Amino acid sequence: MHSALRELEPRYRAALRAFLEGDGDDEALQKAHEVGRQVIADGLGVLKLAMIHREFVCDLLTATPSSDRAAAMIERSMDFFHKSLSSFETTLRGFRESNQKLQNSIEQLNVSRHAVETERQRYREQFDFAPDGYFVTDLSGRIQEANVAAAVILHTEQEFLVNRPLSLFITDEDRGRFEDQLLQLEGGAIERVRNWQTIITPVVGRPFPAALTVAVVRNKEKTPIGLRWLVRDISDLKRAEAERSEFLVREKVARIEAEGARRVAFLAEASTLLAASLDSETTLRNVAHLSTPFLADWCFVYIMDDDGSIRRVAVAHADPAKADLARRLDEQEPPSVPEWVFNALVSGKAEIISDLSDNLLASSSNRDEQPGDIPDLDANSAMAVPLIARGRTLGLIVLLSAESSRIFGPADQVVAEDLARRCAFAVDNARLYGEVIIQRDKAEKASRSKDEFLAILSHELRNPLVPILGWSRILKNQSAVMSDDVLAEGIGSLERNARNIQRLVDDCLDLVRTSTRSVKLAQEHIDLNQIAVASIEASSPLGRDKGIKLDVHLETGGVWVIGDRTRLEQVVTNLLTNAIKFTPSGGSVQVRSDRTDGFARILVKDSGIGIAPNFLDQIFEPFRKGSSAWLESDSGLGLGLSIAREITELHSGKVWAESGGLGQGSTFILALPPASRAMTATEEVPEEVPDSGSPRKVDSAQQTHIRVLLVEDASDVLFLMKKELEWNGFVVYTARDGHSGLEIATREVPDLIVSDIKMPGMDGYQFMEKLREIAPLASIPAIALTGFGMERDADQARSFGYTAHMVKPVDLEQLISLITSLTRNPAA
Repeated sequence: MHSALRELEPRYRAALRAFLEGDGDDEALQKAHEVGRQVIADGLGVLKLAMIHREFVCDLLTATPSSDRAAAMIERSMDFFHKSLSSFETTLRGFRESNQKLQNSIEQLNVSRHAVETERQRYREQFDFAPDGYFVTDLSGRIQEANVAAAVILHTEQEFLVNRPLSLFITDEDRGRFEDQLLQLEGGAIERVRNWQTIITPVVGRPFPAALTVAVVRNKEKTPIGLRWLVRDISDLKRAEAERSEFLVREKVARIEAEGARRVAFLAEASTLLAASLDSETTLRNVAHLSTPFLADWCFVYIMDDDGSIRRVAVAHADPAKADLARRLDEQEPPSVPEWVFNALVSGKAEIISDLSDNLLASSSNRDEQPGDIPDLDANSAMAVPLIARGRTLGLIVLLSAESSRIFGPADQVVAEDLARRCAFAVDNARLYGEVIIQRDKAEKASRSKDEFLAILSHELRNPLVPILGWSRILKNQSAVMSDDVLAEGIGSLERNARNIQRLVDDCLDLVRTSTRSVKLAQEHIDLNQIAVASIEASSPLGRDKGIKLDVHLETGGVWVIGDRTRLEQVVTNLLTNAIKFTPSGGSVQVRSDRTDGFARILVKDSGIGIAPNFLDQIFEPFRKGSSAWLESDSGLGLGLSIAREITELHSGKVWAESGGLGQGSTFILALPPASRAMTATEEVPEEVPDSGSPRKVDSAQQTHIRVLLVEDASDVLFLMKKELEWNGFVVYTARDGHSGLEIATREVPDLIVSDIKMPGMDGYQFMEKLREIAPLASIPAIALTGFGMERDADQARSFGYTAHMVKPVDLEQLISLITSLTRNPAA
């Protein structure tokens, strides 16, 4: 373009713009005239000016959206052009020609504009009504356009979105990554991003997952000028994916649970088999068969014996068709254990073996078999699991996968280890049970030996007590002896110490009875007041010897319980004897009965040496006396209180001690469940406790002419009992053994027989068996008088034909009473 024309063009454009805007028409025309004159003066021509006019009008029309306004603008611009050149008539024709060309250009421009508007409208419709959100942003991500779907997704109006940064709607967690992507897009590092997943935060509502696709917009020079975004809500897709994942997880969990249930059922069945028998080898064979085909095709079980040798105890195969092969392998005794089995035993750890030889049992097959009898056992995978219990390797389970092509993995190893652990415990328990049986048999044998020893000890100790107590009793009734103080004291000492020995023997036997719960209780209604009176009577001689004052306070109306009279007398007598023994001479002992706290009670309180607090419970244990101070008191084994507690517990009662400490006396309380019973006149408690020290006399008139055969191998006992029975009016025959006893019994046919049990040659049981075979002697009453004092001894005596059983040394009055009763009523 000519330089002069370039200078005139801005002036003409400014004048035309002012004219079209109606701002000073005359002034605008004046400026146009000056431009026109300058054009002509410079020789540029009207056409040049017309070209400037046309280009400017076209630019204005392009920026004018309204057709009506464009038409008015064209008309007014033509008027301006005409007036600006009206003074130059010479240029009118050129102007008209140029104007016609301009009119044609305008028409073409209108056509093009209409097409553009049509395309723009179609684009807007597609943009606004697309199902996904569309954004147009600058390179920094600031929104320039947004369609209706975008506004819907973000829960706002389209106008709100314009000029706002798109990052505003990205969550804080993803915003940093979003901005990094913008920088890469702006810098040209990347051209397009597809399915960029992020979390969108709408203006209203909860955040949702979205997939972004973004592309760079470039101009003709390929320079980035903006970004186009596609935003898609993928909540439904995510939900579907989550549901699918959850379904897959549930399906996987279901498979795992099903497999777990199968394994649990398998292990439970294995545990049942292992617990069904204490024969470990039989149960291991059953478990081996159970393990196939669940775990493997082949199962071998090896056991390590106590001497360290290893032997195979079970072989099983999953295929019943190969049961015969498995049976033959099981029946064979392999000459040696395969090396890999031995290595697994040594390591003590389960392992999956992958380096397999051609024949895993090559070293254990019996090579004496004919070729082809036992084929090679090839395997794809093997697993060896040791049997370990209490840190000791007891054997090994070997599992082989052959035909099934199964490859063992960690899950299989876990199940196999669990199975091996259960098998190990079963084997260990079986061995422990065997050891327990051995020890039990030893203990039972020792217990029998102990009982036999106690029985023999009882017999051997009681036999010498019979003449000691008997002659003491006889000599006490001799005035010539008792008038001598020294002899009288000697006789008393002999009797006291003999009775102490008798009490110790009784305590030992009672301890055995109570510890084995072999005590039989004869239950009846009993008044504890009567028990107290009988016990005081039995203990009073010991109290008189020490000068102990007995103070008795018994509950009026009776204190009733249900129990064994003899055993309860034994308990209270033990408590009384204990109190007297550990009370210094001149002290006092109180005996009281009451009904308190739902119990019927007897209390024995003494002023003795007392009990240390930490020994209150221990004194009821066998051979414990409470403290060293008790060791300084009278002798004894410390069994009385233990026996008292055992008997009390058999009566569902309790006995305990109370004491303020050493030197402050003690109180023993016997508490039993009460029983209701009305008292009769004959059951009243006497007002005064009888003196048991007076001699008991036997009415001998009733025993005249009763003939008694006495069979005893101890001459001292035989002589003494014969004299005492004769002094009481009995006719007595004697025999030193069973053979002579049978001979005398057959010849004399006595009214009653009293026989010892332990005798040389023919013992008392054999004697009675032979006796009952003789018709005239079959129904004669017989008393077993022996030192064997256990309950089973009495039962055994009756089983051999004895009518009654008495333990030496027997009370003479009781023996005479029993003889009288049996001869009057032999069936008794």
